Amino acid sequence: MTTGEEGHEKAFGFVRIDELPPKPRASGVVEFRGPYYTTVTYDYLKGVLDDWGEYVDGFKFAGGSMRLLSKTTVRKMIRLCHDHEVYVSTGGFVERVMVQGADAVDRYLEECKALEFDVVEVSSGLAQISL
Repeated sequence: MTTGEEGHEKAFGFVRIDELPPKPRASGVVEFRGPYYTTVTYDYLKGVLDDWGEYVDGFKFAGGSMRLLSKTTVRKMIRLCHDHEVYVSTGGFVERVMVQGADAVDRYLEECKALEFDVVEVSSGLAQISL
């Protein structure tokens, strides 16, 4: 029988499935997209991670959605993710910061570090970037 965290027996544990390797994973990584197309509150995120956290490796604040939240809320959400061994990504947003100059990028990276983001994503989804 397959069991979950805290020794709770999984529903239909007799049915064989491909199990994920333990965290941190190098393959089979699952990233959960946070606020973007719909709101993701702290309580919603807590529910997802409490029930599904063993399957979630990463959480992304998509499209700069963290800019709309208080620092306290962002810290709280990041801490919750870390408590569930989930890394946290900024999602694509630095592209918007880059057009404001080097000082803004430095300040952005400092705040990412202070808030304890694990990944600063550089994406061409919000702005065209030539590398």
